[in-house]
Amino acid sequence: MGKKIYVGNLPPEFTAAQLGALFAAYGKMTCAEVIAEKSGQSRGFGFVEMATDAQTQEAIAKLHGRAIGGKTIVVNEARPKAKDPKEGFGRGGFGFGGGSRSGYGGGGQGGFGGDGWSGGPQGGNRKGGGGGRGR
Repeated sequence: MGKKIYVGNLPPEFTAAQLGALFAAYGKMTCAEVIAEKSGQSRGFGFVEMATDAQTQEAIAKLHGRAIGGKTIVVNEARPKAKDPKEGFGRGGFGFGGGSRSGYGGGGQGGFGGDGWSGGPQGGNRKGGGGGRGR
């Protein structure tokens, strides 16, 4: 089975059908998609999957650097999708574990606060009174 190909710097009006037609000259494709915003506007990149590794390598070699609609496209083997740091309970996830100076976690102040609203060092005991590092 072929590998997924990343195609970047596409013109905004480029469609999945056009992307598929571009790669069809290099063998059988299993899928072609152009990534779009929720509004439907293209984000300027897409992915193609070819049937074999040989077809994948040929398409990359022949299409990388080609001019399409006044833009030079970037074609290379797609990398695995990076894990989204916003998922889960990690840093910045649901507000626990630090990050900004507000909300739960308090950005290094510890506890629930430290932003002047929970008895932290910058604001006395307004609205609440536990949390923070108080003095």
